[in-house]
Amino acid sequence: MSKPADFFSIPAHYLEKDYNVLVRQKIVHALLGNVAGKRILDIGCGDGRVSLHLATNNELTLMDASEGMLELARKNTPPDVREKVTHILSSLEDAPLQDGSYDVIVAMGILAHLTSWKEAVQKLSKVVKTGGRIVIQISDSAHPLVRKQLKPMGERGYALNRIEFDSLVAECKKCGLTLQTEKKYGFTVRGMGMLSNKFLYAFTLATSRFKLFRKLTTEVIAVFQRN
Repeated sequence: MSKPADFFSIPAHYLEKDYNVLVRQKIVHALLGNVAGKRILDIGCGDGRVSLHLATNNELTLMDASEGMLELARKNTPPDVREKVTHILSSLEDAPLQDGSYDVIVAMGILAHLTSWKEAVQKLSKVVKTGGRIVIQISDSAHPLVRKQLKPMGERGYALNRIEFDSLVAECKKCGLTLQTEKKYGFTVRGMGMLSNKFLYAFTLATSRFKLFRKLTTEVIAVFQRN
């Protein structure tokens, strides 16, 4: 098992404070709009909540390298959409994905945990259909607050990839992916996790809405379209 899969095999490492999952869910829903009749892949799906709402009108594949996370995703899958949802235990690097097989790909935070984030972008660009969209979330390492979080700390015994948003956009462009839209939000400041989940959710959403916060934000969710 890889170090990231080993770390996320304990769901509490990711879900002890789930405000960020709820924020991602809300932003992804807003950026994608109404989606119907599509094949959707959520890779690094965690407990599935970011994309499970899409299963109502689409065919959804939930994939994660952590067996513990995927089990949570199975439990969170409502009975009325289970026949529309496929669950796959795999990392992106090892996943047997066919080229041009998905209309929408959701990739929340996974690039930071892979051996090569650039190779991951290349693979995603092949798997998405022409005209399809890829939704990617990163912590922008151009921000000094993010760079402090990349080193091994706490229970995570490995360093995260340093990914600047401008570098992500440039790499996506090389792979035939054009930036459609983006939403910047949130802070990654050590110690904020001590605050209540309810406050952190409201505050993080507020950072995406008010100009006062936008230059301070560290997180970004972007939608790219395959040319």
